[in-house]
Amino acid sequence: MIVLLGIAATVGGLTGPSFATVRRVTSIRPYAPLVRGSLERACVLAVAGLAAAIACAEIFGALSSVLQATSYERFEWLATPVFFLAAPPVIGLAPWAAGEILSGPSIRQEESFAAAIAAAYLATAAGFGAGLIGGIPAALATAAAFSTILAVVAYLRVRGPAA
Repeated sequence: MIVLLGIAATVGGLTGPSFATVRRVTSIRPYAPLVRGSLERACVLAVAGLAAAIACAEIFGALSSVLQATSYERFEWLATPVFFLAAPPVIGLAPWAAGEILSGPSIRQEESFAAAIAAAYLATAAGFGAGLIGGIPAALATAAAFSTILAVVAYLRVRGPAA
């Protein structure tokens, strides 16, 4: 139970300020810069992919600099929990924020936000399992790719029409 509360606090801490900011910006803006369509969906996918690449690079870079003189096994041992704790909320937030900013607020903002983050966590676990045969770094890269695609699909399916 304590672990779930810790995860919830981490997710809230990583995504809460961005969620509030995007809601505020989209509520006071008179119109959205893009209409919903293929260009907007491509931008949402691109932003999610960029967020996944940056999250992976930051996690791997931070751990590499901290663990300069230690073994590769220690790096793998630390990279997995840090990745599972920090990457899915960031990857799930990216398509939601991009979609809401580019095409205006959705009718189901909260539901699409939650669906994107939940899908990112689920896909991270599935991708990690699928890529584990290639080692921990390959498994984490596969997890990031899976979570990017599923978070985008979940957001686009749940958001509904523009408000």
